[in-house]
Amino acid sequence: MKARIAFAVGLFVVCAAARADVLTVSGKVVDAAGTPAADVEIADFWLVQGDAMKSYQGATSNEKGEYSIKINYYPKRATAIMALDKQRKSGAILSVDKKSAEKEVVFKLEPLVRVKGQFFCKEMNFKPTWTNVYMMTAEGARVLQNDSRDASFSFLVPPGKYKFWAYGSDIKDARQDMTLSADKPEVDMKTVEMRATEIAKHKGKAPPKWTVTDARGVKKDFSLDDYKGKWVFVDFFTHWCGPCVAGSLPRLMDLYEEHKDHRDKFEVLAFHVEYAKDFADYDEKMKDVRKNIWQGKDLPFPVLLDGTKETVAAFGIRAFPTGILIDPEGKLVGEVSEEELEKKLPQIPLSVRLPKALDKQVGYGFADPTLAQIAQMLSLSARVPIRLDEEALKAAGISPGAKVPFKMSGQVSLRSWFNLLLPAHNLTFTTDDKGYVITTRNPKSPTPEFSGPQKMCAERIAGRLKEKKDFDFKDATLDDVCQFFEQATTENFVLDPVARKAGKIDPMTKVTGAGKDAPLRDSLQKLLEPLGLTVAIRDEVVVITVK
Repeated sequence: MKARIAFAVGLFVVCAAARADVLTVSGKVVDAAGTPAADVEIADFWLVQGDAMKSYQGATSNEKGEYSIKINYYPKRATAIMALDKQRKSGAILSVDKKSAEKEVVFKLEPLVRVKGQFFCKEMNFKPTWTNVYMMTAEGARVLQNDSRDASFSFLVPPGKYKFWAYGSDIKDARQDMTLSADKPEVDMKTVEMRATEIAKHKGKAPPKWTVTDARGVKKDFSLDDYKGKWVFVDFFTHWCGPCVAGSLPRLMDLYEEHKDHRDKFEVLAFHVEYAKDFADYDEKMKDVRKNIWQGKDLPFPVLLDGTKETVAAFGIRAFPTGILIDPEGKLVGEVSEEELEKKLPQIPLSVRLPKALDKQVGYGFADPTLAQIAQMLSLSARVPIRLDEEALKAAGISPGAKVPFKMSGQVSLRSWFNLLLPAHNLTFTTDDKGYVITTRNPKSPTPEFSGPQKMCAERIAGRLKEKKDFDFKDATLDDVCQFFEQATTENFVLDPVARKAGKIDPMTKVTGAGKDAPLRDSLQKLLEPLGLTVAIRDEVVVITVK
């Protein structure tokens, strides 16, 4: 399944509703005197990591101050690009739109302003354990994110008008407009007082009262007293929420199945709020989710509906999904992820978890990652140990820092991630008593067969490629072609990393051609044929590869 990924310290967000255009912005960076500035980083999003500010998929100006960057542009959202010099002393920020791609966009650097402070909830006398700050332009374009585990923030931005948006664990959002100027190089917001959420106020007490307009798998008038002696995890979700239907709910389905022998110790309740009046409405809205994301399955635990806004208001729900845990005495533990529930249950042996993990959906975004990054991030997202066989790699002359020429943001099974990422360096995966091991592959080893979920996914993609999709490319890059068809079909299109590493495919190769009123697969084959390329369906994606 196609998924847009936004990073926030190990957190991924699947955003299925919004569609982006790929916008190329080019121009020049100059200093205050108008002299071209080299080695300046330009990006539409920046992450604060400790004392460092790092760009997400940015570009760098050359010795002439020239740059060119591709960004995802959402027509209904404000978009801005920020430039920072290498020393993080000067920068500039500009709003962009489609017209920006038609002209040179010039950044003029000026001294940066540091914004810093800390958070505290005076109302309940606590410091939040996790906070996040988004700095946005006056028009609302998010350009910077600073998350923290010590309730503090500190970052640099160019002078200008901004919107400051902060939130975190057990605290409500705080927003304010800010005007920063170069004559005040540091703005200390000191202690920003935050209000406690409704969930935080009910910790150690009975949870707020919810409203159930209909129920499946449990009586409509059920009570939490019915679950006394059990841990109860409640997941508040909606059908249109990508992180819900492709993230929290599938993980809960896996947990429910893995701990089927421990059902006397816990229960899961899926609470669909506000956007379905009854189960006929709910089932219609969830139809595509069941087919395309849950492989035809339904939720195995009770589902509650609230067609009103009363539950959202009572719990102060700010985002979806929101998970809460209720202890065996019926008292609210707090807002948590399903991992907290799993910690309360008997541990599943690794020997049982590993084979099941292969077909679990894992969402992530990779842009030419190193092998070490692949092992680390897949392990984090799939929640199973994954490591490199460094001795075998060293014997084969492969460094953990070796890059895999592969770009994709999406959600596929762990098995498919391995199959897509590892063959470029002739690697494979195996298991031992400590987890998965990425190691060298015997060239005589047979190609692995498709799993059941992979076959179902291939059938779905084949159906999509039979649909008629018009296109007209003129000097578009192969990279642009992939992104266009991802948006047109909501499937992942990737350039074969094996062919890329061998130099047989260049993402910047120009493509010209059109397709109209014909099945997508036929017109796509015709478009790629002059380049000696073709398309193949494998590992839950469409692969553009050598013919």
